[in-house]
Amino acid sequence: MKLKLQACNIWELGQRARQEDSIFPPYGKITAEDRLFVLCDGMGGHDAGDIASSTVAEAMGHAILAHVPNAEGPFTDDQFREALSEAFDALDSKDNGAAKKMGTTMTFLKFHSGGCTIAHIGDSRVYHIRSGATAAETRILFQTTDHSLVNDLVRVGELTPEEAKTSPHKNVITRAMQPNMERRPKADIYHTSDLAAGDYFLMCSDGILEQMEDENLQYIFSEKTGNLAQKADMLIRVTEQNHDNHTAVLVRIDEVIGTPEVLELSAPQPERIAVMYGSPSPRPAARPTVRPKAAPTKAAPTKQPTKPAKPQSNPMIWLLILLMALLCGGGGFYLYTRLSKSDIKKEFTGSPSRGQSKSAKGTPKAMEGTTEEEKPAMPDAQQMVEQAVTNASEAASKAASEAEQAVQNAEQAVQQAAQNAEQAVQNAEQAAQNAAQQAEQAAKQAEQQAKETTNKLKQKQEAAAAALAADEPDDEDDEKEEEE
Repeated sequence: MKLKLQACNIWELGQRARQEDSIFPPYGKITAEDRLFVLCDGMGGHDAGDIASSTVAEAMGHAILAHVPNAEGPFTDDQFREALSEAFDALDSKDNGAAKKMGTTMTFLKFHSGGCTIAHIGDSRVYHIRSGATAAETRILFQTTDHSLVNDLVRVGELTPEEAKTSPHKNVITRAMQPNMERRPKADIYHTSDLAAGDYFLMCSDGILEQMEDENLQYIFSEKTGNLAQKADMLIRVTEQNHDNHTAVLVRIDEVIGTPEVLELSAPQPERIAVMYGSPSPRPAARPTVRPKAAPTKAAPTKQPTKPAKPQSNPMIWLLILLMALLCGGGGFYLYTRLSKSDIKKEFTGSPSRGQSKSAKGTPKAMEGTTEEEKPAMPDAQQMVEQAVTNASEAASKAASEAEQAVQNAEQAVQQAAQNAEQAVQNAEQAAQNAAQQAEQAAKQAEQQAKETTNKLKQKQEAAAAALAADEPDDEDDEKEEEE
């Protein structure tokens, strides 16, 4: 597969004093021949966020170009992981030893002979959009899933998607690239060969999405809004009042030539589900990293958290239980029929049972002196089968109860973990507020002490001046006496 592309980028400062977003190829140097794009968002409030983002973007780009010289040739997940490892190494070398480590998100887009590979760490996003004549006909085929605290809370039912948009913790991300990490986070990787002429890819930092909904993106990337450059201009206009740095890379597929090459990819493809709608996302081991943002001009109304819906039971467990019950019932019925056929055969064919003789018509006749123990074993076999079925039913019921309890325990553990994380964030914010209040009180006390010291010095100066004024008449009398 070969592609003809158009590409452009946006790199806006917003209301910030420093640009902490970085892209590869660098701003203004992107061309239609490029097949590799990297976008990183340095974490605001962290030391050297701009250094972290530029280091990762450049290291990823240069590593891929060095190890994959054929831009339109095959590309594997192992090659991506090698480039990611080199970017981590480059970031380690820039560590300045500060307690508050610099950090960045990472989004990655690579077109190749098998289609394209998308990867990300953090809350910067990549969209695959199929353009239609109108916004209603334009579809978002794929969207990366944010590695964020609010997204995890939505997944476990602690927040609704609407509450997540105004949550005070919406800037807390659960995965980021930082130097000298004890455990380096993994990137989520996605592959697709479903590429068509007219498709768009949008890579963007979260600053682009401050006031943006999916419906807005569907309108912007519909055919009615013009060509790629016009869509970029529209994005700039609708985000010009955004507070954060906002950066984007826009790619349009003009033509697809040939069929995709089948590649051996080691990473499974995730489900095509948009963020905030339950897309699976592995929970990272690293603790959440807070990304402070500038306060919005108008505060959105705060909604009371809604009670999460009762989690649904796993249907696979009930399917297993049903299969066990069918197996046990079928085995019991088989045993029952086998025993019944064996006894009937003994009664009407073959040799007669002990203590019995056969009549001319084959009807059994009990011999004199036949004891109770010598009667046919049919009733005992039937009881055994019924007991076996009863035992199997009890075992299946017990297994179902244990499975249901295990599911409930797991769901409670997930909810408790989410609550603990939210409580930890609240505690940290409270501690920060307390520290700020203490610092403000200390400043007021210092100011009061300075005023008191100034007043004391002023009083001393006034007393000294009064003393000098009192001594001057005596000096004049002494001078007159000397003249006389």
